[in-house]
Amino acid sequence: MKYSIAEASHDPFEAIELYIRELGPLEPGCEIVSIEDAYGRVLCEDIRTPISLPPFPRSLVDGFAVIYDDIAGASKENPSRLRLLGRISVGSDASDIEIPIGACYAVDTGSYVPLNADLVIPYEYTSITGDHVLVYSPLPRGSNIAYPGSDVYRGSIIAKKGWRIDERIISAMASAGIRDIKVYRRARICIAATGNELQEPGSRLEPGKIYESNLETLSALLRSEGFEVHSLGTLRDSADAIAEAIEKGLKTCDLLFITGGTSAGVEDYVYRTVEEMGRVVVRGIRYKPGKPLTLGVIKGKP
Repeated sequence: MKYSIAEASHDPFEAIELYIRELGPLEPGCEIVSIEDAYGRVLCEDIRTPISLPPFPRSLVDGFAVIYDDIAGASKENPSRLRLLGRISVGSDASDIEIPIGACYAVDTGSYVPLNADLVIPYEYTSITGDHVLVYSPLPRGSNIAYPGSDVYRGSIIAKKGWRIDERIISAMASAGIRDIKVYRRARICIAATGNELQEPGSRLEPGKIYESNLETLSALLRSEGFEVHSLGTLRDSADAIAEAIEKGLKTCDLLFITGGTSAGVEDYVYRTVEEMGRVVVRGIRYKPGKPLTLGVIKGKP
């Protein structure tokens, strides 16, 4: 295996740009998940609402659905008197109800407002006398009604391809009745640590050894960013052991992280194994600690 010393030839940002140009786009593919499992995933397509929101004329207050012309001149001195025909509760279908002239219906916040009503008068502007309602103050036509599509029209994009799904997007999708969505498959990342000096946390520490911590740190970091992480474990400083782990990782994962084995030591086999199995794109960056960072490609995988 060819021995080399990492040169600090790139700053970290240049190294990343060079590596990305070398790799080209990596498309992990798409899959369907339910909204319960969507948090933190990345949308694979635009999301369009299949319905208008709200889907029906909806009352914004507790009060009375009326026809504007019936109460246009109402005042405290000369209130409008309307027949109370009933109450439309939240969740009831009022699409077939038509309010006659001179009448009204009681509605709750969120109730379906009859289609020919063009105003909801809050309770505080009224009083009830028997089966009649007295209205003491007019409001502008259309007040206190959320009309269909006033939030969003059917077919509108409510979330775009490439957006990471958060609680706001989940709320919007649930409000539109969307259950299943297409997201990018989580990229699978294999991680491994190298070093004859490494021991698993929880074991009795032997002389000359240290506890391995990179795998736990990398796993936690990558999982927090939404990746699917597979551990290849702690590897001996052996070219054969490293090559075997890389072959296994190439079959399982989209990307491999290996810590250690890239400096100038006799037993630093990682960069040499990568060079034998594929090619090294970056060998060293202008950054400490981390100067020997090596970025390579094997069988098209980083």
